[in-house]
Amino acid sequence: MDDFLRNSPRWMIVGGSLALALVLLLIFNPPYSACDSQFEAFKNSQTPFLYLDPAKKFMTETEYQKASQICEERNLPGSCFQYFEGLRLMMRAIETVSFECQPTVLEKSEVKKTFFDSLVFIARLAWGVVPPQSYLDKTGWLDSVHLSTFCEIQSKLLEHIPGDEWAQAREQALQALPGAAQLDRKEAWNRSLFSLKCP
Repeated sequence: MDDFLRNSPRWMIVGGSLALALVLLLIFNPPYSACDSQFEAFKNSQTPFLYLDPAKKFMTETEYQKASQICEERNLPGSCFQYFEGLRLMMRAIETVSFECQPTVLEKSEVKKTFFDSLVFIARLAWGVVPPQSYLDKTGWLDSVHLSTFCEIQSKLLEHIPGDEWAQAREQALQALPGAAQLDRKEAWNRSLFSLKCP
């Protein structure tokens, strides 16, 4: 290697160094794209729901985390209003992102996790602390607005995320529902919100 460097023309060494530096720069600091710009706008609109507000150092939880905790503790329409309202506004914000850039936004860890977690969470709310009596009770206390939010999130997820990724997460969530392990898998599926026929 030393011989190669000693015997190579100076212009080749300088040119090679500059090319390597450029490649490394592009790898570690890729150019800002239109999708990056749209993600920044989405992120700003979802602070503090999905993202902590950097200006408020005392905040340790996002609005999503707080709202889901209150909703889970009380499991009633009123206590879950902020949770579902936040999800509804999140979906409106997603729709302001161009279709080409939506996969970029959905692949961001906070967004993707929220999509997966919210679907599982809503299914748990509908299921309750014991299995529903039958498939007729699979929606629990959820009304058409809640179910529409569930379907909208699921539809957007399947539009841009590999279906098998969601199917695997959904199967794990189904088995983790209270009392589901004591039921036949098909029966548990039919009684769960995961089997809801979304439009």
